Amino acid sequence: MAKEAQKEHNELKEQEKEDRKNGWAPGPYSRNMTYSVPYNQDNILSVAITNDAYAGGAHGNAWIDTYNYDLLKARQISLKDIINNNTKLNKVNNYIRNEMIARNKKGAQFWVNEFKSVNLKEDQFYYTSGGIAIIFGEYEYGPYSNGIHTFKVPSSVYK
Repeated sequence: MAKEAQKEHNELKEQEKEDRKNGWAPGPYSRNMTYSVPYNQDNILSVAITNDAYAGGAHGNAWIDTYNYDLLKARQISLKDIINNNTKLNKVNNYIRNEMIARNKKGAQFWVNEFKSVNLKEDQFYYTSGGIAIIFGEYEYGPYSNGIHTFKVPSSVYK
């Protein structure tokens, strides 16, 4: 992944040179990647890869990809392994919806009516000491100014 990010960064720098030759005056193009290990306990490992890219326009974009592993079973864990029935999913959805409403009261601008459900196949997550954290990206259920948002869901909600 790091090699691919470096390749994309180099391609963007070449594109920036071409754009400048053609009369555009963009800011510096870039593609960056960093990683963190938000959880590494009880034979569960969560790795978060934070990415950002800028290729002209009003602003760059950022996103987070996560990878969760059961080290004893040597397998990757998906969100649907954790939220494995409709009862759990409904509880998690209600919890997140209520969190959005609470954050809106503090100045966030979540589009609560747009949020129907966590996407068990596509939404990113990682483990926390008390449960899981589900990540929603820029423009997902709110304006760019909301940024990337993480909703920490206690295990008591989905157990």
